Amino acid sequence: MADQQADASRRGPAAGPSVETPEQAKWPPGIRGIAMEELDALGIDVNRQLYWHGKPIQFGQTLVLSTRQKAYAIILGFGALLAFLSTFAQGWVAAFTWMCQVGWIHTWCAVN
Repeated sequence: MADQQADASRRGPAAGPSVETPEQAKWPPGIRGIAMEELDALGIDVNRQLYWHGKPIQFGQTLVLSTRQKAYAIILGFGALLAFLSTFAQGWVAAFTWMCQVGWIHTWCAVN
């Protein structure tokens, strides 16, 4: 009895993996299931990359921006760069002034 339970726990759940039934009525027009005769065109390599007729199947989506979106991105990027540079310059001036006041540096400090 204990051996059977150990074997069952090694194999995983008794029901096995769940299989979803496709609702083909909800698919867009022009989409159909793969026929049994077409399955030999599907392949997989050692890295688990899928191939269809020897060509890799690409998953994902490429981001494509319109010309207007690219222009906005450039303008916003330039504005962010200017904001960074002005903040950095203001911090540098404040730190330099403070270091002159406490006497840590004497070069280029205003004479009192």
